[in-house]
Amino acid sequence: MMQEFLIIWGQLLLIALVMPFVGSALISAVTKRTNQVLVNRLGNRAQYYFSFCGIIIHELSHAAMALIFRHKIDQISLVQKGDENQKLGYVSHAWNPKSFYQRLGNFFIGMGPIFGIGLAMWGVTYFCWPQLIEAIQYRSLAGLWFDITWWKFGIGLVLTIQFCLALNLSDADWQNVRSGVVSYAGLISVIAIPVFFMVRGTNELWNVFGRYGLYFFVIMFSLSLVIDIMFNFIFKD
Repeated sequence: MMQEFLIIWGQLLLIALVMPFVGSALISAVTKRTNQVLVNRLGNRAQYYFSFCGIIIHELSHAAMALIFRHKIDQISLVQKGDENQKLGYVSHAWNPKSFYQRLGNFFIGMGPIFGIGLAMWGVTYFCWPQLIEAIQYRSLAGLWFDITWWKFGIGLVLTIQFCLALNLSDADWQNVRSGVVSYAGLISVIAIPVFFMVRGTNELWNVFGRYGLYFFVIMFSLSLVIDIMFNFIFKD
């Protein structure tokens, strides 16, 4: 019984903590490299123009998580052309370090843009290229290019690139994640107890939740990598 509980606990940590942390780090690293290519070739303002819409979603995601976890937002800038530190936007927030809930919130505030931008990309795909969602849902590419509205497809492509270029988490974002990770790991450990009695086997947790989280991060990483390869090819020396 103890062995099965430890397996469930380990799976929860893998699915809810390790996978988001590692996945976000990989996506952020690729996106940071892509943005550096743009800056090197086109100047410091390139990030602002190429990821304008993505920056807004990035900062809105921080702000939404801050409100959910009852942090006080002192200042917010959804998008700016960059200060001396090359900050393109920011959300300044205050929190009570004695509050477990607010400490927990730091993890989600820091990680928020990954999921906020992911949700925005799903929305853009739904309205601009619904055939792709149907192809994924039914595991068939037969109707992928059928009855496409090309101007919608073009808008969706531009927005997807803009969103992907805003997926890099800043040092401040990672600081938030680290300050909340202990509280989050503790919460997962507590949740593991009722989950142990609810699931019917050690594989059920992965089949129901884990694989979809993996799909999400694989798709987001793949998109970021494709865009990185594309921009490195376009702006190669």
